[in-house]
Amino acid sequence: MLLPERMTRVVIIGERDELRDVVERLHSLNLLHINDFTEEDPVFRIGEPFEEASRYSEYLLRLRSLVRSLGVRELYEKYDVREIEEVLSSKLDELSEEISRNLEMKSKIESEIREVEQLMLDLRPFEILGIRPSLCRGYEGISCFVGRVRKFEEIREALSDIADQIYFVEGEREKERYVAVFAPRDIEGEVSERLLKTSFSEIPVPPVDGETSEEIKKASERLEELRKEAEELERRIEELKEKYAGMLLACEEYLAIEVEKAEAPLRFATSDNFFVIDGWVPSERIEELYSSLQDFRLHITEVSSMEEPPVSLKHSKPISPFKLLIDIFSTPRYNEIDPTLLIFITFPIFYGFMLGDVGYGLLIAIMSLMIKRKMKGESWQSLASIGLYSAILSIIFGLIYGEFFGFPIYGEESIFGLTHFHAPLHRFHEVVELLMISLIIGVTHISLGLFIGLRNAAALHGWREAIYGKLCWILMLFGGILIVYGLLPPLMRGIPVAQLNFFSPLILLGVILLIAGVLLLVIGEGPIMIMEIPTLLSNVISYSRLLAIGLSSVGIALAVNTISFELFISKGGFFLLLGALVLLFGHSLNLALGIIGPGLHSLRLHYVEFFTKFFEGGGKKYSPFGRIRKYLKEG
Repeated sequence: MLLPERMTRVVIIGERDELRDVVERLHSLNLLHINDFTEEDPVFRIGEPFEEASRYSEYLLRLRSLVRSLGVRELYEKYDVREIEEVLSSKLDELSEEISRNLEMKSKIESEIREVEQLMLDLRPFEILGIRPSLCRGYEGISCFVGRVRKFEEIREALSDIADQIYFVEGEREKERYVAVFAPRDIEGEVSERLLKTSFSEIPVPPVDGETSEEIKKASERLEELRKEAEELERRIEELKEKYAGMLLACEEYLAIEVEKAEAPLRFATSDNFFVIDGWVPSERIEELYSSLQDFRLHITEVSSMEEPPVSLKHSKPISPFKLLIDIFSTPRYNEIDPTLLIFITFPIFYGFMLGDVGYGLLIAIMSLMIKRKMKGESWQSLASIGLYSAILSIIFGLIYGEFFGFPIYGEESIFGLTHFHAPLHRFHEVVELLMISLIIGVTHISLGLFIGLRNAAALHGWREAIYGKLCWILMLFGGILIVYGLLPPLMRGIPVAQLNFFSPLILLGVILLIAGVLLLVIGEGPIMIMEIPTLLSNVISYSRLLAIGLSSVGIALAVNTISFELFISKGGFFLLLGALVLLFGHSLNLALGIIGPGLHSLRLHYVEFFTKFFEGGGKKYSPFGRIRKYLKEG
């Protein structure tokens, strides 16, 4: 569980006449991670796809285009393979043509709707001006300028000295002002130049001949017709989508599988008579591979390899959702410790420690359960499970802190009447204690990361790298802890610095460990790395955010409660409703912050403070040749 699945490299050699059947069997196994053959030589060359590959690829492209155009989402019904084969052989072309025809008609209608809407917009200025658009074009000796202006006066002023040669038409409605300027062709350039210096903004003249009001009426009627046609088409397309969505997804999956199988030889080495398949199999399933291929004339050999195997992370059902958080960061290398189990334990604890409210925890749990019920995608399911675990820990810490939407659960002000009970930890009263707990969590978390890093470095790079790259930091961390532990309690008791015993065995041991760590770091990484030593302290202090985020959350909740009750609800009447709205809005906002803040900060503590101590990442994911079928029935 702490290491990726062990892998065995196998080479499969067989005769060309069995290649198709072997590919079929391997794909159904969904077991072998294939290493692509890329280096050709005089004997072996990259294989050629089966003859049906291009036909299936063409079908697949068409089908994916239809699925995207229809906006088909994931469905959760399965179809028999024979049913899909029948659809592909007899109905796909007809169905594709029907869907494409309707989609094309919809596109044309939507385009015409946009054109008619634009025409109506273009006709509006002419309606305001009270002239037909046809009057503004088609003259041999007259030019017409139609546009929008801020003030009529500036146009008149700009053309005042040639006013006797031009003709104005003005129109205004709801602060929209338009002018049409008619001028002889021989002064067109001068008029245009003068108008450019004003607020005049030219508009197009619509290509219609009738009266403006009649043209607007015709355009409006046409727009209504087009919208009805569009609605009818949308209804027809939605019916097709509802009727065939599942079938299309199943056909897409079937074709994707067939394309994978048909193009598989492109990944193998082949000669005139033989083929060679190189790949990796999980060691515990190697016998399954042998037994499944025993009825073929194959030679299967397990080979040792210097190449790093692909990584398969195998976890129990409760832990597996947290693989999502690892995938976001990086895939572990083959010999690295897999941190999924660790983040399964620590992420919800950090989240609950920060949020720590029964009310908010219950709401997050309800939201997570709703997501699990409504959203069936793997990522959504993982995210919902992580949210549910975090909500449970938030409720537990909420009971420890005694908080329910910021209201006290225990004590004299308990909203549940639990006056004889007291909160084990009160976040406002035990701030110092909670800060110490936060820092202790930080030291423990970072120490765990460094010890794992020591093991990983030894496994990946050898013990020299482990000692100089990781052990040095462990020594410095524990040396610093011993020094702080030796000095801090006396200082907190008020003992002056001059009276401190700097030569106590505890402090001396801490100094020795610290110096030994620094020496190892300088020898292994060089003197420049001394500059990185303060980051160890900053990493530990960073865990104080576990307290800080929690205090900000309970502070906002307390502020919302105080404002709503003391300023509004206590006054009664209309203020009751106002207070309730303040409560609802305030706690909704704090809930959103409570979901985002603890989540992001918990991730940050793992990704920055914890993973950097041991996690290299960059592993190659185990991707077996085959597919888990979502829409096709097995067999």
